[in-house]
Amino acid sequence: METSELLQKIKVAIDNNDVSRARELLKDGLQTPTADIYYQASRVAIDETQKQRFLEKALELDPFHQEAVIELRGVIESNKSTSLPTSKQQINQTTNQQTSNTINRGLIPVAIIIGIFCLLVFIGVSGIFSSKATNTYKSPTRTPRPTYTPTPTIKTYNVTVERDMNTDIYLKSGDVVKIKATGTIIVGVFTQAQASPDGVDQANEIFLSGYSVDSNFRHGSLLYGLSSEDYWHFCGSSCEFTVLNSGNGYLQFGINDQKQGDNTGSFKLQVTVTSR
Repeated sequence: METSELLQKIKVAIDNNDVSRARELLKDGLQTPTADIYYQASRVAIDETQKQRFLEKALELDPFHQEAVIELRGVIESNKSTSLPTSKQQINQTTNQQTSNTINRGLIPVAIIIGIFCLLVFIGVSGIFSSKATNTYKSPTRTPRPTYTPTPTIKTYNVTVERDMNTDIYLKSGDVVKIKATGTIIVGVFTQAQASPDGVDQANEIFLSGYSVDSNFRHGSLLYGLSSEDYWHFCGSSCEFTVLNSGNGYLQFGINDQKQGDNTGSFKLQVTVTSR
């Protein structure tokens, strides 16, 4: 049903004093209300409170709804007149009640403030005693000692090796040794084999391993060892090792050749020792 048609039926029912019919039709109208629908609803309201609410709704949708403005003004004026006291006794009762309410409203915040103040004082006093008790039994804080880490000591040595030799480089457990070697040694008068620190396998079709101190390493190669040991280690042109716990001793170098008297040339070494 169209809103305009529904509104017309509501007006007819109200004009005919058929309140029940009007209210029944208004149930549908209030599903999608307009200012006119709310105004007509105010005409068949159950009480003044509901009537005022309907009129206010009408003016929310249409602030310039003339009939709703006039009717709402009348409702408000009516409510004011009925709410006024009708005798001096009622006036006095109202005045006394207002005074009592004012006093009560003033006393309640004061009581709250006093209660909060007392609570804060109690908390402060408790905190003082608690702090004193804590300070009385507080154990001193111990600062842990810093862990000592020794600074590594690095030393570099330049060594020339022509044949087996001892050095004055004393190595201790944990030392890290790095060796770099260059140069050439001619091993043997007849073979004239030119051996680098990495050694040589043969010369003039002569296999040289039979002339080596240790046939596991290439002939003429650079070897190293410690005075505390009775065997050689292969170094070649580059090697690195860490001294074991039982390996303290002087650093030694050797040439992997059984007959070194007829050799010429030398290896140039740079030895770096890092001690902790």
